Amino acid sequence: MAQVTFDATTIPARANVSAVHPWERLGRAVLLILLVVGLPMAYQRAIDGGPDLAGFCDAGRYILAHGTRDPDSTLARYWPSADVPWMLLCRLPIQVTAIVWYLFGCFAWYGLLRTICNRLVVSPDAALRRHATLTAGLLAMPLVIDGMALGSFHVLMLWLMLEGVDRACRGRAVSGGTLLGIAAWLKLLPMLGIAFLVYQRKWKAALVAMVVVATLNIVLSLAAFGPAGAWREHERWWHQGAAGTTNRQLISPTGIDEDRLTNESVAITLRRLLSSFGSEPGAARNRVQFAQLTAGQLQAAFYGVMALLGVVVAIYCRPTSSRGGSEDMSNKIALLSLATLWFSPVVWSYHFVAATPALAILLMRCRYRSGWVLSFVGLWAGSLCLLGSNVARSAGVLLWMSLFLGVGLALFSLEPHIRGQK
Repeated sequence: MAQVTFDATTIPARANVSAVHPWERLGRAVLLILLVVGLPMAYQRAIDGGPDLAGFCDAGRYILAHGTRDPDSTLARYWPSADVPWMLLCRLPIQVTAIVWYLFGCFAWYGLLRTICNRLVVSPDAALRRHATLTAGLLAMPLVIDGMALGSFHVLMLWLMLEGVDRACRGRAVSGGTLLGIAAWLKLLPMLGIAFLVYQRKWKAALVAMVVVATLNIVLSLAAFGPAGAWREHERWWHQGAAGTTNRQLISPTGIDEDRLTNESVAITLRRLLSSFGSEPGAARNRVQFAQLTAGQLQAAFYGVMALLGVVVAIYCRPTSSRGGSEDMSNKIALLSLATLWFSPVVWSYHFVAATPALAILLMRCRYRSGWVLSFVGLWAGSLCLLGSNVARSAGVLLWMSLFLGVGLALFSLEPHIRGQK
């Protein structure tokens, strides 16, 4: 029997109309309440000089005062031009900036949930799509509030990336490539999305994205630093912020800034599990270490893991006849979102909001299997609770959870093919 897939663009309008269940109204209310509660937290952290938003404003002030990028910029791992827009925003009182930035973050979170519901969770039943997305969104709220309270723009980047890739896969190359290019300018991670489009032979969309990110970076850098300054800032960024970040995590024998419990990148997790670099007597990380590798051996282990993950992602995302709106393509985009967690040199706790699309799709797939639903929800909630344990953080509890979701996504994607072969 032929496999049946649903394309959200071909579902009749009447199929998208369904009554809102009282439990859904309650879920929406809880989500809204949590966002309201997060506002004073973000406001207070900003006026107290919190690490992200206040740091972004300081980066803008440094350029205005010195004409160069702050060597200790909070945005040091991003494109050198990422500091430039804050030359305007830093002129506002931090109290105003904090409120406006938080409300913009709420808008980005709403946009991300709409993209997941309307584009990635594939079903002819609009109510089921909403329920799966709302449940995943509520489960991710602790991470969302954490990021927004810090002033992070990770949700915005993720939304632009997924919306851009989805549009490109639906044939909207210009708008999709533009959104993806903006996302890749905000952070480097969406470059995975551009590579994905190249792999899927979406040449026009990939080219548009590359042109957009290059144009934004070059124009803003030249305007702020001048030709010589722009070249100098890019050299420093590459050696210290881009390539240097991973190298520090793997070879530095002493404590480093990235070796914080809130970082659960593959590199730093392997550092804790396989070496004693930077450890102190009595530290929680000593309880998860089970090997004593040298710097060279740790590097080899890391690049071996990266190669394995790269091969697995490449096989799963191999080009097929599927297009945007199909279950197959939605699964690939959700895995791409998870891959941003695996290939990023630094993965703070709130970055794991990138698992929301995969979680929503899995909840949708398992809707008639209460055991699986309880397993995914319980493991996810348990992982968040374990963030209160320094030992669990040291072991990379959220990283392992993201890998579990990736395996679940792959297994449930294979199920229709297995049934068809029987």
